[in-house]
Parts: sequence; C-alpha cells; structure tokens
Amino acid sequence: MTPRAASFAERLPPWMGSIRVRLTVLYSVVLFGLAALVVLGIYAGVSRTLSSEQVGNSDSFDAVIVLSDGQVIGRNDREAQAFIAQLEASVNRRTLNKLRQYSFTALGLLFVGSLGVGYFVAGRVPSDITIVNWPQNDYFLGPLYEVPEAEAARHLARAKQ
Repeated sequence: MTPRAASFAERLPPWMGSIRVRLTVLYSVVLFGLAALVVLGIYAGVSRTLSSEQVGNSDSFDAVIVLSDGQVIGRNDREAQAFIAQLEASVNRRTLNKLRQYSFTALGLLFVGSLGVGYFVAGRVPSDITIVNWPQNDYFLGPLYEVPEAEAARHLARAKQ
C-alpha cells in the first residue's frame, strides 16, 4: 500500500473499513452504473426519435384548424403548416424536459435503492471471516500490539493471571 493510500485509510472512521461496507459500495456502484446506462439509453432513444420524426410533414397527418373567428385552415395552407411545426416543436421540447426531470429523479431513487440492495447483498455473501468473542475472555487493561515489547510482555503476563 502506498503511503498516500495508508494515510487516507487511517483518516477513515473504523466502520468504513469493514468488508461489508466495501462490498456494499462495490455492489452499489455496479448496480447504479447499470441502471444509469438504462435510463440514459431510454432518454437518448426518446430524444432521437422525437428529433427525427416530424408528424406535421407526414402524409398520414391531416390537419384542419378552426380559428376563433370561424375560419378553417386546411393542411395545404402555409399558416397551418407553420402552426403545426411550431406546436410539434413545443410538445417535443416539453416532453424532453419532463423526461429529463423524471430521469434525474429516477437516478436519485436508484442510487438510494442501490445502496440498500448493495448492503443487503453484502450481508448474504459467504465469508470465512469469523470473530469469536467469548465473554470474560477479553483483556482490556492494555494493548498488546503497536507498543514497546516490554509493555506488551507485561500486559500479556497480566492477561494470563
């Protein structure tokens, strides 16, 4: 481990060093990344479809607009075509804005959900790491590691009594 990584690891709280937290972060990042790709793909597909399809110029679209004074504008009128193109652009823009809002909301919820799923899955992973902590079998009066050898020997002798 590099000195920079070691100093970063020492600054983290103890609970962040657990294997379950590390697995939770790993699973969450993978799950969130996949979900983000799906949401991005849906947004890109809808955006591309809306930008390439012009309903107002298709032959299957017949437009008749009745103005407030009772005048009827048919499909062949330039005013009707301009109005339809403007209306279509406005609807497409509003649709993409709403889809963008929903996509960001979905991504936020997916992030929180991926943390929950990651935490749950991390707890289900088989592990050979076990701690056996019998009551009255611990020594709390001094550390045995990262102290001078004489102090560790003294604590070890006291623990055996």
